[in-house]
This record gives sequence, structure tokens and C-alpha cells, in this order.
Amino acid sequence: MRKTTYNEIGKEYIIPSVDIYENDDEFVIKAEIPGVKKQDVSVIYENGYIELSGKVDCEWENEYEIIDREFMPGDYLRKFFVGDKIDSEKISVKLENGILIMKLGKSENVKPRKIEITS
Repeated sequence: MRKTTYNEIGKEYIIPSVDIYENDDEFVIKAEIPGVKKQDVSVIYENGYIELSGKVDCEWENEYEIIDREFMPGDYLRKFFVGDKIDSEKISVKLENGILIMKLGKSENVKPRKIEITS
């Protein structure tokens, strides 16, 4: 079942399913956005939020009669609050087989560090 949400003016968006991972150096967010082309995806980091958006069109609906439809065209939108946990210079994004992979490098101030004990 597809999850959707609405923005403040009532526009409907598809909420992509995500997996989120973390290690000492970065966060990784994998988002399912099937059918979305690279040129139709946007990732923005602003005011402590990562926002991914995209659009998928159905190119076949103008050529064929629709008999049954489970895969709907539409706009994707998902936002994540990350605050100051990431370094904006250490963000990379790639799209592979309908999965958007965002690697968000951590800021030095949130990375674990060993504290030396003095006598």
C-alpha cells in the first residue's frame, strides 16, 4: 500500500519507504523511488533538513487504455531533520535501480571521540 501525505496547501505526495543506517562517520538513507529518473530527483539540505523530492510520470497512459493500475504516477516527498549532525560538504547522492542512496557525512562535533584521562 502506498503511503501519502499532504502539504500545507493540500497537494498530495507519495512518501517513499526508507532505510536509515549509521556508523561513526556517516548516516546513510536509502529511499525507494521506483520509476523516477535522475533528472527528476532533487535533494536539498537547508536549515537542518534533508529533503528529497521527485516525480514519476506514466509514459504509457497516452498510448494505451489502462486496464488495472497499482503503480501510480505522482510526486515523491520526504524530509528528515538532521540539525547540525551532518557536514554539508560531505553529502553525496546516487540513484541505482530505483533506490536513492544518500550518504551524509557527520560533523566533527557529533563523531565519537576518545577522551584522554589525566591524573
